[in-house]
Amino acid sequence: MDSIMDRAKVPTRMTYRAVGSSTGIKEFMGEESDDYAQLNHFSSGDISLDADQYKIISDTEDMLHLPVVLGAISLFHSIPNVPVG
Repeated sequence: MDSIMDRAKVPTRMTYRAVGSSTGIKEFMGEESDDYAQLNHFSSGDISLDADQYKIISDTEDMLHLPVVLGAISLFHSIPNVPVG
């Protein structure tokens, strides 16, 4: 993040806190959580906003929601008597 802040054309401060997706959503929406108020303009997590949360934010703020699905689960198996290739 330091290199991003150094290269930014406007003064930028970035931080990372491993608080979990639910807390991140609450803070992004402006709900105080664990003594942290909304201080962020960007959020990323493994839980996307539900329809109600999206409506609440999009009715009051300009927001771009980019749901992305990535998975790191692979299945490997071996079937006896099947030729390789």
